[in-house]
Amino acid sequence: MVDRADGGLSRRRGAGEVLAWALPLVVLAALAVRLLLYVQRHAVDVLYWDQWDFLDPLFRGAGVWAQFDLQHGPHRQGLGGLLLAWVLPATGWSTRAEALVSASIVIAAAALAWATVRRTTGSPSWTDVAAPLLCLGGGLEELFVGTSNPAHGPIPMALIFVLALAWTRREPVQRAVACGVVGGLATFTGFGFFAGLVNPLLFLSEWVHAGRDVRRRWAAVLGLVLSAAALAAFFLNWRFVPAVECFRFPHPRPLEYLDYLGFVLARPLGMHRLGGVRTWLARGVALGVLALCAWALLRLFRRDEPAGRVLALLLGFSCLFALNTAVGRVCLGPGSAGSARYVPYVVPGWVAVVIAARTRARASARWAVLSPVLVLITLRTFNVRGEEVMGQRYADGKRRWAACYRQRHDIHLCDGDTAFPVYPDPPATRMQEKLDFLEARRLNLFQPQ
Repeated sequence: MVDRADGGLSRRRGAGEVLAWALPLVVLAALAVRLLLYVQRHAVDVLYWDQWDFLDPLFRGAGVWAQFDLQHGPHRQGLGGLLLAWVLPATGWSTRAEALVSASIVIAAAALAWATVRRTTGSPSWTDVAAPLLCLGGGLEELFVGTSNPAHGPIPMALIFVLALAWTRREPVQRAVACGVVGGLATFTGFGFFAGLVNPLLFLSEWVHAGRDVRRRWAAVLGLVLSAAALAAFFLNWRFVPAVECFRFPHPRPLEYLDYLGFVLARPLGMHRLGGVRTWLARGVALGVLALCAWALLRLFRRDEPAGRVLALLLGFSCLFALNTAVGRVCLGPGSAGSARYVPYVVPGWVAVVIAARTRARASARWAVLSPVLVLITLRTFNVRGEEVMGQRYADGKRRWAACYRQRHDIHLCDGDTAFPVYPDPPATRMQEKLDFLEARRLNLFQPQ
């Protein structure tokens, strides 16, 4: 005979487990639909800004390796170049279709982030909803309606969570091969490059923890070789490109590094600008996340556990990206730190914060960390007015420019008439030649209406 109190407790636990599983999935589905509808409304078939540059291999009819190996700014296109080489020819060079594909990849990244939290924490919790909220709650929209590039944001975001899941595999050789291959693909795709710098540390920790386990030790060596090969291939014919003319190191006002770093790291939580209290909050976030990253990397060599490897990977990746961005972009002023392009690279670090709170902190400390994070990302999720205004501005500007060019065939005239240039220096990218290419084949903005 079952005690009534025990039966009631079991029912409550059962209801709690259902909520823990269902809530993240429901939120993920709802935010996925919202994002796809947003892109459907605001994405327009007009090449914009850097797209005239990184699509150059497609204009030239270059091969697959040229798409993969192309260096655009400091990074390479990698899987993003391959995706563009498939999607654009299949859709009449529809950048709108490409934006929808990129949005779908970010949705897949959100699902992978949730799976990473579940895999590393061991038990479901309704706080797992933080993963889809961080990935899809807002702040990424400009990636799809501005200069959409799957290599810069969407694919690296997905790859870092694939790599995190690969590090939770138990069999050493399978783990080494999976992590070496995925890490290599990440190294070549956008700023997923920084995963390629963290991966060797993880393999080194594997070698340290292997002890007398010969199979595991050789697997760690295999992983180190694969990681080294990926980095060597990346740097072959690579050029240092600061990407901004004002770059200078060291910066004459060093404290601005910390402000910039904090703004980049706090952006996924809804921070839109610095000033007053916000500046001090950003500094606190920067110091706190860097301290957590240092703790995770030190613990990596002291404890042999999958969750530790995942934490070191996600935090190390996001911190390296944010530090690199602060050094390279601080001269542009603090406002540039709020760019949507940086959010996909910082989100993994916040997913790691959620995992650390779930697995490492005591109950009181856990809620002290998770409560403000959940509140901030929930508020950000419902604050979409700015994204709608921004999306409409891009859509209207691109449509006006396309209509003008189809009628007048004059780049400079349309730049002036619409007050919405689609590239800053048309001769530098051979824009007229590329427009003639598109028009002759009835592609992109010249597709039948």
